[in-house]
Amino acid sequence: MQFEEKTEEGMMDRFKCHWFVVLLVAVIAGIVVFAPTALLAQSKKPETLTMFLEIMPAQDSASVQAYWTAERMAKAIPKPLPVRSLSEKKAGPTTTVTLTPTGSKVIANSGMAGDKRTEQRGPATAIKIPGTAEKTVIQPLWGIPGTPFAFTRYRVFPDTKKTYQIWPYYLVGKLFFTGPDGVDYVASASVINANNNSVVWTAGHCVWDPGYGLPNHNFYFEPGYYYSKGKYGVWTAYALVTIDAWANYGQLEYDLGALVMNRSKKKLIGQVLGFLGWATNLATYPQDYYQHWHLQGYPQAPRPLYPHTPPGAQFDGQHLEFNAAGFGDYDWPSGDYGLDPTVGVGCDLTGGCSGGPWVLDFSSVAGDNNKVNGNNSYRYVDQNGNPVYPEYLKLYSPYFGDAADLVRDLAQFVPVP
Repeated sequence: MQFEEKTEEGMMDRFKCHWFVVLLVAVIAGIVVFAPTALLAQSKKPETLTMFLEIMPAQDSASVQAYWTAERMAKAIPKPLPVRSLSEKKAGPTTTVTLTPTGSKVIANSGMAGDKRTEQRGPATAIKIPGTAEKTVIQPLWGIPGTPFAFTRYRVFPDTKKTYQIWPYYLVGKLFFTGPDGVDYVASASVINANNNSVVWTAGHCVWDPGYGLPNHNFYFEPGYYYSKGKYGVWTAYALVTIDAWANYGQLEYDLGALVMNRSKKKLIGQVLGFLGWATNLATYPQDYYQHWHLQGYPQAPRPLYPHTPPGAQFDGQHLEFNAAGFGDYDWPSGDYGLDPTVGVGCDLTGGCSGGPWVLDFSSVAGDNNKVNGNNSYRYVDQNGNPVYPEYLKLYSPYFGDAADLVRDLAQFVPVP
């Protein structure tokens, strides 16, 4: 597949006309509905490509940091993963579904502090997803045949503070925030490749509560968290971005969110820490979905102590946990086969891991690797809302296609004061 490399200046030209309108309305009204006309004209479901940008209220970083005392952080509740009842789970289409992305395939590099960021965009091709009658002949490229939800979970090791000061571990951290219900929560997030060196990626449910129809606030991000404040400081949010299909309708296929971070000591977060890479619309069937990811996050809610639960120390929210898994299955939580299906893998991470990245080609070396290609989103429970085997060993992410790319693109061109 041929790619066209885009310079930062070229990418800015692509969005500057929209951005000036967005910024003007944001200053006046606070919340912006951002609808790229060219893309909406090609979309069968324009509401899924309508963006929400919110500039944080006039509240300086110092006041947010003062709010998050050690006591408040300790009492913050791990943000629950959204759940759906097994009785609502769809079996999937009986015949092949063909999805045609309207946007580009995007590959962006990972980098250490000071590294040049690169981004390539090329044409995305149609994805053909097999129906239930055809699935029996398809096996994952990774995992044990017959057990597509196999996974390996481990804690960052050696379990010392110094390990959390090694790139790229410190690019993932704990995200504290206050919900519209007034409750203090904690989840996970990661620093990603962005034009403004200021974007932290997380789940939609970590930035916006569709039940209240309101955003979260008091965002406070600690990269490389390990029992206490790490050497890379704390960062507060200047703006948040999500998508209409999540903010207004709670569609889990679009549980996507990004934060634009304030400067800290006059520096941007990407300049200080570096960044993970990015990949969307990979769109080469079947490799598009049949990937192998390293899921990361800070789970804090206890693991269900049922049969088949993997061994290991109980989650406590103090450690970065890894979950290595290959593609397990597709899912349409909204029951609409016209939407990009979510991706499910084997995983037992719990509340607190919300928003943590799914990373392709995880490596200790920067470059064409460490690409964020998903985020911890939701799982299934029984009709009474209780964990049930084997569903508590599965976790889903939105597919990173047009919508994820639009969320990042809007966030990465927000000018940071």
